[in-house]
Amino acid sequence: MTISTWFLRAGAMTGAGGMALGIAMAAMGDHSQMPLHAHLNLLGWVSMMLFGLFYRTVPEAALGVLPRIQFGLCVAGLVAMVVGLAQIDAGSHEAGAPFAIAGAFMTIAAMIIFVVTVFRWTRARAA
Repeated sequence: MTISTWFLRAGAMTGAGGMALGIAMAAMGDHSQMPLHAHLNLLGWVSMMLFGLFYRTVPEAALGVLPRIQFGLCVAGLVAMVVGLAQIDAGSHEAGAPFAIAGAFMTIAAMIIFVVTVFRWTRARAA
């Protein structure tokens, strides 16, 4: 399976999860998990889908180990952030903060890898 397929599937799953959380919050009248909902939709649904579409459009950019590391960091970062934000939003900042912080660092590392990948590909195309 290609890295673009992994990103597209992960994006679709997190989009569904983020939407389900939004519906559950609305049904319960409790929007305390709004930051979690936003992160699932933006980091999961939007970012992962865009990564997947980029790699699907530019398959040569998906070659090598960096896109796979990026995918692993994206997923691990989002999972850690979800765990942390859920705890923080539920009132347990001390328990959730380390997870949220670790998730944030993994997520930015994944984005830096994507920036490097895009710059490498666009430089190669320009030459």
